[in-house]
Amino acid sequence: MSAPQSPPVLARPSSRSGGGAPAAIPEGLAAIPPGAELAQMLAAIDVERVSGFDTVEVLKAAYRQSCHDRARFLHALLEVGLREQFTGDSVVRLEVPDEFAPDEARAALAWSRRRADSAFDLAWNLHRRLPVLGEAMLAGELDEPRAVAFIRWTSGLTDAQAGWVCEHLISRAPTWTVGELIEHIQRLVLAIDPDWAEKRYREAVRRRRVVGMRNDDGTATVSGLDLPLDRAVAGCERIDDLARACKRAGDHRTLDHIRADLFLGSLDGSFEGLSDAEIVAHVRTHPFVDAAPSDAPAESSDIRPGDPITKPITEPSVEPVDNAADGRDDEPDHLADDEPDHAADHAATTRPTTRSTARSLTSPAARGALIPETGHARGLAVRPATRPALDPTAKRAARHPTRHAEGPGKTTHSNTDASPGRNPDTTGDTITGRG
Repeated sequence: MSAPQSPPVLARPSSRSGGGAPAAIPEGLAAIPPGAELAQMLAAIDVERVSGFDTVEVLKAAYRQSCHDRARFLHALLEVGLREQFTGDSVVRLEVPDEFAPDEARAALAWSRRRADSAFDLAWNLHRRLPVLGEAMLAGELDEPRAVAFIRWTSGLTDAQAGWVCEHLISRAPTWTVGELIEHIQRLVLAIDPDWAEKRYREAVRRRRVVGMRNDDGTATVSGLDLPLDRAVAGCERIDDLARACKRAGDHRTLDHIRADLFLGSLDGSFEGLSDAEIVAHVRTHPFVDAAPSDAPAESSDIRPGDPITKPITEPSVEPVDNAADGRDDEPDHLADDEPDHAADHAATTRPTTRSTARSLTSPAARGALIPETGHARGLAVRPATRPALDPTAKRAARHPTRHAEGPGKTTHSNTDASPGRNPDTTGDTITGRG
């Protein structure tokens, strides 16, 4: 009887590819300004064959060219919106765009109304209101996220003041991250107008609202937007207090799950008329039980709704808790100051609030940073989740209120363009906010 054969040994795949001498890139590529010449050079380069060092040079050159191309595209979009109607065979340009300015581009590119409006507003700001930004983008020295930061954080200033801020910082902007650039812009803006932060905060609070939407996976998201800071922090702190009280009472679920139950119970009336101790008892005895996945074990340590309550339920403590001292310093903070992302200005990332964070946000120093009570601020600690005013003129909003009901820069779809039950500020189906 022959011995069993061993399985064949498979060759280990190599992590390397290519080989041979790298291809050279055109000499002086780093110094060539963006335009037709650089585009032709980049088209002739096979980036997969150049050396590792030269890939960086190709990357930077391609980015300069992409900034140039983006500025040219926005300039063309602006020109489309500024042309007088029924002048297709001549050059007749409007000095001030009307309410229909973005519509031609919207039809030509099959864009949504909101996308067309926001792109036209950006084009106007780049090439008309703050032309120094458009020139820097055409030269490949400024990218769109940094240009948007200049536009966004100089809103509320006069055109001359905003232009001065841009001219003062634009040469150093490419060396800073977007977050660092915003901090420098804020310092100059506050030097020009010490009340700027307070006015911006009050204007944002006037836009406060609650938005509910259905997500693609069938879940839902409920968000309170542009809320007063102190009340938002107090609400997050109370949810956290009650969640920790449930934990102390023996709830084995994660704090995130408990917070979610408390949040929903506060919204749907489940806790109406209950004391804090009764709320803890209700959540403890009526937890939301997740459906176990098919490959999960039958017993789960995360969800034990049938466990008896072995600890007495008391009113949750409101004394400040040092998370670092009790081993919970790894929890993320809600309302933290993250570097803004240009593509993320349509949505905000929310994270749980710890009491130490709540104290820091509501302290006099933080309030002074957000709203300069003495008229002088040292920088802003909290940044808005909504896109501020970018509309080129107030005329468009006044003449077309159904499309500009929320103010410049945030276009609201009219009833003829929006499906019933949808909110143009969200990506899913709206489930709240009727009326």
